[in-house]
Amino acid sequence: MQINKSPFCEVNLKNLKYNYKQIIKNTNLTFFPVIKTDAYGVGLKEVSKALQEEGAKFFCVGDMEEAIKLKDSGIEGEVIILNPIMINDFLEAVKRDFVLPIWDKALIKEIRKITNKLQKKAKIQVEIDTGMGRCGVPIEKAYPLIDELLNIDFIERFGIFTHFSRAENDKSFTEDQIGKFLNFINSHFPSTGEFFKFIHASNSASYLLLRDKVLSFPFNSFRLGLLMYGVYPDSSIKNFKNLKPAVKVVAKILKVETLKKGSYIGYGGHLRLRKNTRIGVVNFGYSKGIMRNVWEKGYFIVNKRRTKILGTLSMDLSVLDLSSFPEVKPGDEVIIVGSSGKDEITFNDLSEWSLTIPHEVFVKILSSLPKVYV
Repeated sequence: MQINKSPFCEVNLKNLKYNYKQIIKNTNLTFFPVIKTDAYGVGLKEVSKALQEEGAKFFCVGDMEEAIKLKDSGIEGEVIILNPIMINDFLEAVKRDFVLPIWDKALIKEIRKITNKLQKKAKIQVEIDTGMGRCGVPIEKAYPLIDELLNIDFIERFGIFTHFSRAENDKSFTEDQIGKFLNFINSHFPSTGEFFKFIHASNSASYLLLRDKVLSFPFNSFRLGLLMYGVYPDSSIKNFKNLKPAVKVVAKILKVETLKKGSYIGYGGHLRLRKNTRIGVVNFGYSKGIMRNVWEKGYFIVNKRRTKILGTLSMDLSVLDLSSFPEVKPGDEVIIVGSSGKDEITFNDLSEWSLTIPHEVFVKILSSLPKVYV
């Protein structure tokens, strides 16, 4: 028996490839696609295979589990682990030629033991914390770590990078992070003669807003994730027009009913009808990744037109106003994200209605729904 997959996400791999080509267009820098968290929920194997077909040779993942899954799927090229991993995973990382993160001098002794045992070099990368306050080594502690890494021969110095904490909405702070990172780089680069192979410091927002800084010397590589799917990191950032949406989210009308004036809709009774209203119940609720309060501003698309969400979303259900849609019936398609006719709803719209960032809505929805790849 075939199970009805609605609601589901339709992933357009052709558009994903198109976006990839647009992103690397007009730059000679090496691109590191970020496909952590199961490629933002889109599908690690499917996305990496599509990108590899377009020439991608580097892939950034979040942890060891994803790195192993990626390699075991047959993907070639360098696998770069961005987040800290447990020390007991170092052996397997070196054995499989993963690029592993280093953030403390104490880790170097463990790596020396492993490289001696395996008789091979370890590929390492260092994140310099210039203001994220999360992973990496704080910049004041980075000098002795880098000095030691520059003077040992059992590692391959793959990369050094920093990560921006507010590139979407604070240009000044981001430029300060870039300045700190470049000052650190310049204090070592002239005297070492041999440095890290790759230097990078970008994400989708900085790629769009500070392109002249993050895609110029000494940076010789760049990384980003969200933009590959045609999703902008912030609604105010749309100066890069040549992208296509790679993901469409579809649900269905389950039930149609006419409710009398004065009826309440949804948990909390926040909405009371002012007139007799034809409503449609949709199999899409907050368990799929959007907030309960999106009804205050939100719409879905039915029969090529937007229509208002009525009342607080339930876990698995939402209610639409079908007053202007006498033809709509159970089983009809509802567009949660995507375009139909002249109307369109984007992940940026959902994030604004949910009072959060598009990254969060995108990952939650894609992680919660089955995918159909076209």
